[in-house]
Amino acid sequence: MEMKLPEMPPMKLPELTGGRRDFSTEEIVQIASQLSDGESVNCCVQLMPVMTLMVTLDNRNSMSVATNLQIRNRKHMRSILMYMTNRSHVQHACIGGRSFVDPPSLSLQDVVNIFELGDSVVWHICGGSISNDPNLTHGGW
Repeated sequence: MEMKLPEMPPMKLPELTGGRRDFSTEEIVQIASQLSDGESVNCCVQLMPVMTLMVTLDNRNSMSVATNLQIRNRKHMRSILMYMTNRSHVQHACIGGRSFVDPPSLSLQDVVNIFELGDSVVWHICGGSISNDPNLTHGGW
């Protein structure tokens, strides 16, 4: 008996970006909202010459995005050093006046506020992926 893998849904990301790589916050939210189920997009913004902020968005999780900081100093490092957001740290930070019983997650708006990115921030699309499991949430933990 031959096992068949489920068919992968088509990726919409290339069509939605139209070959562009630089977007406003509003544009990346719009792009993410139109992705296929199971598809995600990685968006990055340079905070410092050696530090990049990356968020992962999909079409369902504007309320919860995976967030990490990537450090790379080519003079001293061969690979990226990645710091991923920890749920317990988010909860204890009391972001936006939240209590300890509020969900321990960051929204894209939280990320914009915490890093004081402002309206003029330019996000770069730095990758995307797709899963044949539409229930997989890329942005949460």
